[in-house]
Amino acid sequence: MTVLFKGDPDLFDQHFAKEYTLAVEDIISLHFFNTDKKTQVEQLIADGLAFTKTNMLAADPNARTVMKLEPTDALLLTCPMQATRNVFGCNARREINQRRMDLKSNAISALTGRSTENTHFAHMRAGLWSKNLLGNTEYAKELGYNHSKIMHEKFNLNSHHRNGFLISHSMAPVQNGLCGIRFRV
Repeated sequence: MTVLFKGDPDLFDQHFAKEYTLAVEDIISLHFFNTDKKTQVEQLIADGLAFTKTNMLAADPNARTVMKLEPTDALLLTCPMQATRNVFGCNARREINQRRMDLKSNAISALTGRSTENTHFAHMRAGLWSKNLLGNTEYAKELGYNHSKIMHEKFNLNSHHRNGFLISHSMAPVQNGLCGIRFRV
């Protein structure tokens, strides 16, 4: 799955906003194997009972992240973060936590490079990521490389205000997925 975050150039090109950056603070993905579970979680989200948001700057003005997104106990009862006895039909996974990507599971990769990085290296990284996930073939590597290149060209991605992520949903045959995403400008 490719997730893109596009800031409005009309805002980011203004003089006062030249130093602004669109930063993804948290991503939690939900993977459904059961439509009843999906309906339950959608209702929790609609009622505002699936996630809590905490202002991190209130406790620490030097915090790396501004807002923290956490799943509620009600959400985790329906869709746990880890395998739980007698709980089936839904899994939750934290992809980004306080701007840090989960690199251990290799489930996510940024499409954009770092601010000083050449886009070619971002494409190469995407190619190596897909090769690692899909099999050690040149086809898998080229697939990730070309997808990254197409997304960059089509959506004018950059590390300033247009960012993208590749997220692997290869945990199991997923019927539907949702992402809880928190980002800031």
